[in-house]
Formats: sequence, C-alpha cells, structure tokens
Amino acid sequence: MKEKIIRSSVIALILVLLIGILSILAGDLRTAGMIDKYTVVYGNAEYLLPVTAIDSPGNYAAEESEAYAMMARVSAWGGTNLTESALREKCGADFRLNAGPKETERLRADLEAETPGYVVRKYADGSCTEMIESIHHTLGGGAPVLIRWAVPDGNGWKLEYACVTAMALDKDSVVVLRPSGGTELLKMGDFVNRMTLNAYNGMPLHLRLQYAFGGLEKNLYFLPGMPDQ
Repeated sequence: MKEKIIRSSVIALILVLLIGILSILAGDLRTAGMIDKYTVVYGNAEYLLPVTAIDSPGNYAAEESEAYAMMARVSAWGGTNLTESALREKCGADFRLNAGPKETERLRADLEAETPGYVVRKYADGSCTEMIESIHHTLGGGAPVLIRWAVPDGNGWKLEYACVTAMALDKDSVVVLRPSGGTELLKMGDFVNRMTLNAYNGMPLHLRLQYAFGGLEKNLYFLPGMPDQ
C-alpha cells in the first residue's frame, strides 16, 4: 500500500513537471511568434516621420509606485495633472510589476478615468509590427504611451513600468521615460527585445510559468486617444 502511494506520487510529480516544461516551451514559441518581420515598417514613409509626445518630460520620478508615477505623466497629457501620491490615494492598491491580465485591465480603467474625454486601449501579446505602428500613431497624436518592459537591474533584470515619449524610425531610435525620472534612448531592436521580455536574462521560473499559463503579458502597452481613433 505504501509503495503504491509513493509510486502514484512520483507519477503525479513527473506529470506536473512535464506539463510545466511543455507549457514553458509553448510560451517560448508564442514569444517567437510576436517577433515578426517588424522591419517592414521601415519601408513605409508614414512611419519614418519622427514623432514626439513630450519635448520636456518633467520630473516624474517614482516615489513609491512606478505604475502611478507613469500614469501621472499620461494624466498630465490628458490635462488632469494628478501626482503619483494623489493617484495612489484615489485609485487604491498599487499595481504589481508582474501584474496579470485582470490587474492590467484595472490599470487601463484607472488611467482612462484620469484622462477625461479620452479612451485608453490596452494591447498585449500582439506582434511587434502592430506594436510599433500603434505606438508611432499614438505618439504622432501627441500622447505618451505607458508600457511594461524588462530593464537591467544590477547584475540581473526586472520588470518596469515606463512611458514611450518619442520614436524616430529614420534614426532607428525610441525614447523612453523611466520611473527613475530620466530618459533612455534605444535602438528599435533593443526596444523590441525588452518589450517581448526576451532581454530578461535569467527570468525566474515563476515568471516563465506565469506567462506560460496566461498570467503574464508581453508586448504590453496602453494607448490613450480620442474615442473614435
């Protein structure tokens, strides 16, 4: 009887491990599918036009919440000019860096509520071509784009909320406002790798499993704009 229980437990453990491994591999394949031939946008004159949503980013360094600090930057564009602390007090619980679909939908809804007269659309797990075109279009309309991506952190990497403020495909460059208060200039290839989280070397197993089972989104960005856009 005891041997039978042990055998069943071992079989169950093996099955769980196999399911986890296969799910991670499937997730890796999904990520590879996102990275399409996005360089086709370079052949379209419309997307070669430089676009800038914010000439002077201002001081939006995060005090406690990266998400609320970046939401404050977008709300400033929308005319409400709420501070990070005011947003945190008004909207409630902070957003985790590894927030899942339900939590990022709450972020979208809160951001939309703080930009009256505009709508905010959330996109995730789409192709890089669609992402670049959508962000370029939104920046061209004057709005910054809230994103979640991977960033270097000491000897490793981490997830971070930030804002895209400018894009110049003729120079193969993207400008991102970081919650540290500074901006970062990147090549498009680096931007894509960080949005798809491919750049996240040594991603913890729990995050890989979270993505594999649909609990973590890649290529995540929020586009503010007019209702008819």
